Amino acid sequence: MLAAVRGSRPKATVYDCELPSGSCERLGTIAGRGGDPEFIGNDM
Repeated sequence: MLAAVRGSRPKATVYDCELPSGSCERLGTIAGRGGDPEFIGNDM
């Protein structure tokens, strides 16, 4: 599962997490001006 955690604006850290273990690997950061980082590619 991909997960994004908002950090200092406008950046969010993206993780690739395994279910059900919950172990996550940091993939990098993304920047955006709007929307919710939980829904990557969907600017609500």
